[in-house]
Amino acid sequence: MKTLAIAFAVVCGLFLVSPGPVQAHHSVAAEFDANHLVTVTGTLTRIEWILPHSWINMDVKAEDGTTKQWSFLFPTEFRRQGAAVKGYLKVGGTLTVTAMVARNGELKGFIGFVQFPDGRKLSMAGQL
Repeated sequence: MKTLAIAFAVVCGLFLVSPGPVQAHHSVAAEFDANHLVTVTGTLTRIEWILPHSWINMDVKAEDGTTKQWSFLFPTEFRRQGAAVKGYLKVGGTLTVTAMVARNGELKGFIGFVQFPDGRKLSMAGQL
């Protein structure tokens, strides 16, 4: 009985010192290059309102006339500013995005700001 009590105490002690669930978060700087910005204008093709970040996908016409598909990480701050509920983003609409590009060369970026055709801007600084 004493051995069982000791084993139970050890197991309980391990639960107390374990870190429990840990939320991992990626580093924006590790994935995106703040020294390499791109500004593109294109048609919004898809919005993924997922947490902790959302993604938008755009068709962008390249200089050679081909259409390139870009994906942009949409900062949580934009969601806080009401981008989802205020109808600022509409599939089929035109957007101009300025973003840090992916370090791995993929056509994706982390948005710094979005400009709408009517001149409004949605930025990390909270303008609109």
